[in-house]
Amino acid sequence: MKANYIIEIQGLRTLAALLVAVYHIWFQKVSGGVDVFFVISAYFIAYSLSKHNSISILELVGYYSKTIRRILPSAFVVFLFSAVLMFAFVPYVYFNSEMKNSIATIFFIENWYLSISGSSYLSDEGFKSIFQQYWALSVQVQFYILFPAILLVLSNFFGSQNLSKKINLFFIPVAIASFLYALFITNLNPSWAYFDAFARAWEFIFGLLLFNNIDKLKLNKITATFLNVSAITAIILFGFFVPQTQPMPGLITLIPVCSACIIIISSRSDLLISPLATKLLAKFGDYSFSFYLWHWPIFIIVFNYNSITGNAHLDGLLVLLVSAIFAWITTKFVESPIRKSRFLSINFLRTAVFLCLVLFFESLISGFFVKHYYDIKRGELAKLESFYLSREFQSSERTVFFPHPLIIKQDLPETYTSGCHQRKLETDAITCSFGDESSSNLVVLVGGSHSTQWLPPLKLIAEQKGFHLISITKSDCSFTGEIYDTRYEPSSHCLAWNRNLNNIIDQLKPQYLVTTITRPSVDGEYVPKGYINAWATLKEISPSTSIIGIRDNPWFDFDPALCNELHNMSTAECSRPISNFYRSETTDYLEEQQVSVIVDFSDEFCPNAMCTTLTDDKLLKYRDRHHLSKAYSLTLYNKLESYFENL
Repeated sequence: MKANYIIEIQGLRTLAALLVAVYHIWFQKVSGGVDVFFVISAYFIAYSLSKHNSISILELVGYYSKTIRRILPSAFVVFLFSAVLMFAFVPYVYFNSEMKNSIATIFFIENWYLSISGSSYLSDEGFKSIFQQYWALSVQVQFYILFPAILLVLSNFFGSQNLSKKINLFFIPVAIASFLYALFITNLNPSWAYFDAFARAWEFIFGLLLFNNIDKLKLNKITATFLNVSAITAIILFGFFVPQTQPMPGLITLIPVCSACIIIISSRSDLLISPLATKLLAKFGDYSFSFYLWHWPIFIIVFNYNSITGNAHLDGLLVLLVSAIFAWITTKFVESPIRKSRFLSINFLRTAVFLCLVLFFESLISGFFVKHYYDIKRGELAKLESFYLSREFQSSERTVFFPHPLIIKQDLPETYTSGCHQRKLETDAITCSFGDESSSNLVVLVGGSHSTQWLPPLKLIAEQKGFHLISITKSDCSFTGEIYDTRYEPSSHCLAWNRNLNNIIDQLKPQYLVTTITRPSVDGEYVPKGYINAWATLKEISPSTSIIGIRDNPWFDFDPALCNELHNMSTAECSRPISNFYRSETTDYLEEQQVSVIVDFSDEFCPNAMCTTLTDDKLLKYRDRHHLSKAYSLTLYNKLESYFENL
C-alpha cells in the first residue's frame, strides 16, 4: 500500500465533528458525521501501515503505541470531566445506569453496553448518558485493534501475492457480509443495530478498501470538482432530510459513507474549488477528535440539567464555543505532548504501563461511585422492605421522594424476578399461586404489566380474606382477543399466549377474573375491540366467572422519577390534566359490556382534576412513565379491598 496524504481529509474531519454537534444541539438527530469518521478512521489505519508492502510485528506494535498515545489522553480527560459531572448532576434515578456506562467506557465497550441495555440513540424517552458519545470511540478502538492485526496476518501468510491484492480478496467479501448483516439487524432490532460493531464493520472496510485502491481511481478536474462539492452537500444535508426515526446503519447509511469516499477520491485531483482545504477547516481537524468527545457532556449539562430557561440558540452556540475551547486546551496541553513524548515513544512497554495506569485510575474513579451508590442503596432497600410490611414511612424526614430514586426502578412486583411474569416473546401461560390454595374461592389476575402492578395489594387481600389468587401475566400483552383496531394491535406472541391463557381459564373456572379494561390513546382512554372479544370468549368458556375490571392509570410523556428529581418534586411540572387521560363516557360504555365490577382509581390518580405523580407525603406513584410503583399500589389496598366485599 502506498501512503497518500490528502489535506481535505482534515477539513472532512472538521465537517463531520461540527455536523455531529450541530445536529445533536438543534435537531436532536443523527447527522451521518459518525459514519464519515468511521471511513476516515479506517483510511488512516491503512495510511499508518502503508510504508511497506509487508507488515511486521514491530510495525504493528509501533502502530498500537501511537494509537494509544493519540486516543487515550483526550479520552481520559473527558472521562474524568464526565465522571465529575455524573456525581454532581446525574439524577439518582439513573445513577446505576451511569455507573455501568462509565465502566463500559473505561474498557471501550460502551457500544455493546448500549446495545444490551436496549438504549435508543437520541430518543426523547428515557435518559441520555453523559458517556454516550464514547460508543463511537469504542467501535473505533475495537477496529483499531482488529484491522491492523488482520493486515499483519494477510501480509505474512496466505500466498505470495502482494498485500494490496490480499486485502481486496479478504475484505470485499467481509464488507458485503457486514452490509447484509447490517440490513438484517437494522430491520430486526434498530436499537441494537445502531451500536453493533459488526453492523458497522462495512463502513470501516470502505475506508480501508478506498485507501488500498485509490491509485486506480482517476478523475478529471471538472468531474472531481463536481463530485467533491456534491458529496460535501450530501453530507451536510443528510441529517436534515433523514427522519429521526430512520433506522441506521441501514441502506440509507450508504449516503454519508459513499460521500466521504467520493470526497477523498476527488480531493486527489486538482480541484477548481476545494472547500475542505481551507486553512481554518484543515487546522481545526487536529482538534476534531477532542471536540467530538467534549461536545456531548457539555451539551447534556446545558440542555438536560440546566434549570435556567434561556435562549436555545445562544445555549447551542455556547456549547460549540466551550467545546472548541476545551478541545484546543486538551489537544495542545495534554494530547500533543503525550503523543509526541520521546520517553513513551522509544519503548512500547512504557506506553503499555501508561495505558495500565490510566485504566487503573479510571477504575478507581468508577469504584468510588460504585461504593457511594451501594452505601445509599443498601439503606434505602431496607427502608423499602420495611414499608412493604408496615406501609408506613416518615415523609417529613425526606428531602427526596419515596422510594428513593436510586431504587425506584426496582420497586416492582416479585413476579418479575420469580419467572412468573412472561416476557414479550414467550407464549406459555405460566400460573403462580398466592393466598389460600385450598380455598374454593378462586380469583385469577390476567393481562399485561398493567395488570401485574396490582398483584401486591391483591396478595394482601387474598391473605386477609383467605381466597386463592392465581397470577397469569405477560409483558406487553393485555387480556385480548384476535380482533384488531387501529389503536391496539397485539403481537402474534401475545395472541398465542392469550389462546393458552383461555385453555387454563377453561380448566380453572375461576369465580373472579381481574384485568385492566381500558387503554390510553391520543384521544384519552378507550376500550379496544379485542378486549370486548376476550370478555365474550370468557363468558363462553366459563359462564360463572365474573370480571373485575380495572380502569388503567394515566400514561405520561415523561419519566415521573426523573421529572420530580430535576424539578424538586414540583407538582406543576410533573402533572397533567385529567382530560388528557380519562373520559366519563368510558364508564357508561363499560357498564354495557360484560364487566361485573368496574374498579375506578381515577380520583386517586388525578385528585382535583390533575393527574399527579407524587402523593402529598412524597410517595412516588410511578416507577416509570406508566407503571405504578409497588409501594404506591400497596397504599391503595383498602380501596381495592372494598371491591372484594363479597369474597
